[in-house]
Amino acid sequence: ISKEEVRALVKQADKDRNGKIDFSEFSELWLDIKREGEEESEIREEFSRYDSDNSGFITKDEMLSVISGFSHLSGDKMLEAEKCIADIDVDKDGKVSFPEFLLVWKYRM
Repeated sequence: ISKEEVRALVKQADKDRNGKIDFSEFSELWLDIKREGEEESEIREEFSRYDSDNSGFITKDEMLSVISGFSHLSGDKMLEAEKCIADIDVDKDGKVSFPEFLLVWKYRM
């Protein structure tokens, strides 16, 4: 997990937005991390649906492949794929790792 991913995790755990994690926020984060093992196989399976080449990352092209199957999207699907990657890509390296995917799955969904 990268420093940027850790920073994003801490930011998400800081519920009162005071720039610090107090004991109750840490406790909630710790419980979420412990529960991760229970949910991780389901989340990892979903990640694998997107990561079609099993590289450990979801690329813009892989996201486009998934989005192309969505009939309810009528606009530019490449633009939508780029937006999806940008929204999830915490460290801004142009691809989505499993920790980034997990972070979004747990805190934004």
